[in-house]
Amino acid sequence: MPAFAPAGLSEKHADIDADESHSFRGSGDVELPAAGLGSLNYDLYVRLLAKHHPNMPLIIEHLDEGGIPRAKEFVDGVLKNAGV
Repeated sequence: MPAFAPAGLSEKHADIDADESHSFRGSGDVELPAAGLGSLNYDLYVRLLAKHHPNMPLIIEHLDEGGIPRAKEFVDGVLKNAGV
């Protein structure tokens, strides 16, 4: 189930020094949370990715610069728990 932001139809952008195409965070009432902040089952996702596409790059999106260390630590933990 997606996370919901306050009502509105405008686009949401991260407060970063980047083009709008690289700062998009959601539209309308839908938010696109960073790694570890939403409801995605990362354990399952990483296991399936490792099984079916072992050389696929994993890209962390939808976060401000200040959120990078937290998101990286989260993803590193998921990868370690999955043994990949």
